[in-house]
Amino acid sequence: MKRILKELSVNAQNTYTIIKRIRDRKRFAILSFEDDGIRCKRMYYDADTRIAQELKGFFLKGITEKNIRKHKTLQAFLSVLYFPFPYKICVLVPHHLGGSFYHTLTLERAQSDKPISQEELDLFFSQHLGKSIEFYKKEIMRRTGCDDLDALLVSNRVTSVLIDSQFISTREYPEAPLSMTGKKISFGILQTFFHRPVFSALQRLLPKRAKLHSFFQDGFTIPFSVVQHALRMNIKKSPIKPFAAALIRDTGTDIFACSGETISYHDSIPIGYHSMYETLNGKLGIDAESFSQLLHQVSFGNASSHVIKQVNTILSQEIRHMYNGLQAARKETRSTGMIIDPGKIGYYIGAHTPMKKALISKEVVLFFDDISIHALHDSLRMTTVMGCILRLPRKHLINEIAVKHIRWLIPHAIERV
Repeated sequence: MKRILKELSVNAQNTYTIIKRIRDRKRFAILSFEDDGIRCKRMYYDADTRIAQELKGFFLKGITEKNIRKHKTLQAFLSVLYFPFPYKICVLVPHHLGGSFYHTLTLERAQSDKPISQEELDLFFSQHLGKSIEFYKKEIMRRTGCDDLDALLVSNRVTSVLIDSQFISTREYPEAPLSMTGKKISFGILQTFFHRPVFSALQRLLPKRAKLHSFFQDGFTIPFSVVQHALRMNIKKSPIKPFAAALIRDTGTDIFACSGETISYHDSIPIGYHSMYETLNGKLGIDAESFSQLLHQVSFGNASSHVIKQVNTILSQEIRHMYNGLQAARKETRSTGMIIDPGKIGYYIGAHTPMKKALISKEVVLFFDDISIHALHDSLRMTTVMGCILRLPRKHLINEIAVKHIRWLIPHAIERV
């Protein structure tokens, strides 16, 4: 009898542990504006196991920034998502609706041996943070054509602290750089702007269980992750050489200009997954699903030699145009090199084009090395987004000091740092 009771107690405890883990999971919905609709990726993070996992999401065709306000279908999907649990929303902002910027603000100190005080930090951010916001806001207005009112600041974070070029972990030192000493204090600042009417429309569609959590320009997290990794690993304290980053999307390729000091959107070229499909479809007359399967088979040598040769011949000119466009962008940004996230055509590019050496590696972008991110099926784009959601510092002293000077600019509906 005692044995049975003990087994029941153990089973009950195990059941409680499982239920608690399920209840305490951090649930995320990542919304991206595609060319023909809105896509939602579902992901959760288990703090006990430190594992992030992608779940099945949904795609709603026909939703655009112009009709999102009245789209009851999206509202219904968001209402039942993760029911009855709360969840957080990350929005990937397309370049025509806003953008993200990474830049560095540097405090040069006359008395390097004097501990840094909160008053010193308050004065510094009050003098410089507002100016940087206005500068990048004007860039968004110029690029997207929106007016001053509609260029809405939705995110402002201090993402890194360097003292005399030495990276300081805000996880190990949550009050950094307070009470530390040094001559040059550099703060990495990440700011994102979003078109106000679209933000307001999206906000009205959300259930009470959902909280707006993060905003990144779509594709921005790829070069940003590379820079963060480089800052953490830069033992020699040498400057990060300028590079370009490219995200191959369905209808085009977005390009970012990057360095250790700044990251910003540069341009897009009209060559992507769909243009390759249309080129092959014009010759062979295949549907989109067959095209995807064919690329996979050709990439891994699972097709006949005749088919492989035929596909390579048809797509060679399209790939060459893409390669030339990327090389031109590299020169325009005065970059020493380029990294490429090839998206849906990754296997093919990796196996059959001169861009193979430029492909981004998983190890480089996963600067959140204490979290296990399961492989996400559509390239590293979503992997880097999830990593930035989980690893970027939010609730630490330096963010509180910085944000209090501009908090009134950020909508209250967005989760506070």
